[in-house]
Amino acid sequence: MAPSAKRKRPIEAEKRDPTGTEADGASRPTKAPRLSQSQHLNKQLPSPRTSPAHNGTSSQRSIVIADDEDEDESEGAGQAIGLSQSYDESTLARYMLYGTLNTKIVGCRYYNGYATVGEMVILNREPNNPYDSNAIQVQNVRREQIGHIPRQVAAKLAKYMDSRDLAVEGFIAGKKEYYDCPISLKLYGTSEPVGRMELVNKMKSDKLPLEELKAREKAEKARIKEAALAAKKAKKGAPGIGNGQIPEAGNGQWAAGLSQGDGMGPNMEELIAGSERFNPRNVEQMVEQFGTKEEDLANMPMAEQPEALAAKLLPFQRQGLKWMLDQESPQLPPAGSKEAVQLWTRSAKEANAFTNLATSFTQRSEPELASGDILADDMGLGKTVQVISLIMADRALKKARSPSVCGATLILAPLSVMSNWSSQIKRHI
Repeated sequence: MAPSAKRKRPIEAEKRDPTGTEADGASRPTKAPRLSQSQHLNKQLPSPRTSPAHNGTSSQRSIVIADDEDEDESEGAGQAIGLSQSYDESTLARYMLYGTLNTKIVGCRYYNGYATVGEMVILNREPNNPYDSNAIQVQNVRREQIGHIPRQVAAKLAKYMDSRDLAVEGFIAGKKEYYDCPISLKLYGTSEPVGRMELVNKMKSDKLPLEELKAREKAEKARIKEAALAAKKAKKGAPGIGNGQIPEAGNGQWAAGLSQGDGMGPNMEELIAGSERFNPRNVEQMVEQFGTKEEDLANMPMAEQPEALAAKLLPFQRQGLKWMLDQESPQLPPAGSKEAVQLWTRSAKEANAFTNLATSFTQRSEPELASGDILADDMGLGKTVQVISLIMADRALKKARSPSVCGATLILAPLSVMSNWSSQIKRHI
């Protein structure tokens, strides 16, 4: 009798919860699991019946295992609807920092979102997540999912985020690993005294951190005590605050904008000590100090005189033309360079990655750069002729690169200066 062919037996779909830690399920392996050749292909080429997991998508699919094989595969299907926190500026102005919760992002192996140390991330509530109704999704600034807040932490924070009692900001606190990534959560709540007391009692019952609030309150009590002693000395004739008045702490002492610092902030004496006296007559010196120096401006490169331009450009006008041409087609910093272009610089950790200086976000793909510039020379220095020279130089470059490209230029200007543009173009071309 001929041996029967091996048959594949369907088993129940394996459910992987990306919102839980590795300890919630099977024991955590010491290293990333090895994938079979078919799994590598499935990971690179998503099935046409399903779509890969992105932005809150969790993996779930029936798995077929051969009798002589123990490896499994899974791809995304279930989509969870996200709900992010949104506050108006007037609400945020009344919020203050209560505490900082250090935890981790879990489920990183299911998502491809890049995370940079120090980067601010986006936290989205996912009440319809099929695994956990308290789920909190973590995305980078490009809206690429990194993972989820751990189930135990999300269970505490979800109700505060849903009720808008707390505004939660997240910052990447360490290097992203295969399974998880350190994250620091800053908890902001109301500065209104009655509401603050109620919120503190709730947070204490949930064992949420309140160290920044306690430090602020301690400093405020010390300040009031010091003011009272000064007032008492003033009544006795000792130097102190005049008229025996104790300065009252207004709402401004408590209204701390998000991410503006953890302490009480500088007092007036500290602000004055750190200030610099400015004389309007020395404005040129201030420009030299904080702006581009004259010798640097004099050494700026020059563009060639456009052949189609009848007027001969002065050296500083050719420098302006060269600068405008560079802004028309900006280039990212070359490999090994430390310079920044439109706030993008080469990553110090990865050769082919770019870091944004404003957000600390790092990405492996080349960022898109904005094209264009603002020419702000003083009146009478020939801004119009420089722009006309840019139009002609651009037209020549475009014709050389692609003859079929249209060479037209749209000029937007007030009606009162249209005649000047018309006469200048006729005169110089």
